[in-house]
Amino acid sequence: MNTPVEPQDNMHEQEGQVAIPREIGILPLRDTVIFPFMITPLLVGREKSIRLINEALSGEKIVGLLTQQKTEVEDPHAADLYRCGTICKIHKMIRYPDQRVNIIVQGLKRFRVEQFIHEDPYFKAAIQPVDEAAAHDMETQALTRS
Repeated sequence: MNTPVEPQDNMHEQEGQVAIPREIGILPLRDTVIFPFMITPLLVGREKSIRLINEALSGEKIVGLLTQQKTEVEDPHAADLYRCGTICKIHKMIRYPDQRVNIIVQGLKRFRVEQFIHEDPYFKAAIQPVDEAAAHDMETQALTRS
């Protein structure tokens, strides 16, 4: 008989097999929005973002992706980011000679930022996962996944 396992104090509920931390590193994106279930490559060049990716890869490989409000901002601050984003798992990383990296991420679940904890050496925020309110018929589930 299986007994439920309580999440650790610093983790949210299990999403599939991935434990979602309460505090998560945030990767700002320009002109890109990632949704749950999407698998997509991302080219990362900012020094702060590369630090985040390196740390995430040494741990659970989980990051939060938030879109910038203004794409022309080179070095965004917390006020320059939307507060709703997607928790993603990094599946693969490729390093380029010019110090940029290309990562393959998979969207897991939507989240909302409760508060930003710090901006250096990279963004980190306390988050709250958001449950999707969707119909549960087979057609809607198929459309959601595609």
